[in-house]
Amino acid sequence: MLPQRRRKICYPRIMPRQEEIPPFSEEDLSDPTGAGQDHVLRNYEADEIRRWIKVMCRMAGMSPTQLARAASVAPSTLNRFLNNPSVKHKPSTTTLGKIEGAASLAYSDRVKITWGRKQYPPFGPSEDRHLGDIKKPFDLNLLPVVDVIGAVEAGTWVEGIEWPVEDRFTVPIIEFPGFEGSPKYALEVYGDSMNEVYPPGSIIICVHPIHVDRNPLPGERVVVRQTSENGLSEFTVKEFQIDNKGQPWLWPRSTNPEHQTPIKIDPTGEDDNVVITGIVIGSIRPEPSTQA
Repeated sequence: MLPQRRRKICYPRIMPRQEEIPPFSEEDLSDPTGAGQDHVLRNYEADEIRRWIKVMCRMAGMSPTQLARAASVAPSTLNRFLNNPSVKHKPSTTTLGKIEGAASLAYSDRVKITWGRKQYPPFGPSEDRHLGDIKKPFDLNLLPVVDVIGAVEAGTWVEGIEWPVEDRFTVPIIEFPGFEGSPKYALEVYGDSMNEVYPPGSIIICVHPIHVDRNPLPGERVVVRQTSENGLSEFTVKEFQIDNKGQPWLWPRSTNPEHQTPIKIDPTGEDDNVVITGIVIGSIRPEPSTQA
């Protein structure tokens, strides 16, 4: 989440107090770049740090005081920085790392019990299920668009998934039922690691699990980050499944034998070498070739 890589620090697992209203729910804490990566700290400017800390509070379901205590940070220091823009002394990267770790563990505790189960209905009230209006004439130019911010490809190790801004482009999408208010981003699929579902050149539309407050459901496709010992990452798309023992797995759907080995997930969230960073909610795919 932070712009630089830090040593992994282990924190005690803490179950946050559940609140009826999420912290800072009345504030717009969306990613200022519009890429939908609200949980990413883009820089070390004071305003951006304040935005990011509030996102961590919302993700953890904790107030700043609760999150500070969970992270072994003085609550008065955190609250003074958040509530007083004139405070110039910014939290250190070590402090931010503690906040990130505590928020991640708290978020994991909130959603890990939802493996394979929907926490919220996919639609609103019953009248929202009727999509007959889509049959009415509409202007294609008025369709919403989403930024294609990077690519996923098995076997390619990179520092990050995002392309430079000048290399990005947009694609039009429809509103996906159940995800109308969730920030979305898109990725291009390279290679054949998922070619039974997404041929090379496909565009996948994604949401971050944080924004839907649940883990993926069996059968959903997900964006996965694997981290190597030298700090590089491999970003791929896989199919999420749960076996009859409750063990979650990531399955490739590929015709290439090199990409047919499933990946086992640690359901406790303690192993951060394999992380689900996105849930695929739609795609734009080329038609299969009619040539032999």
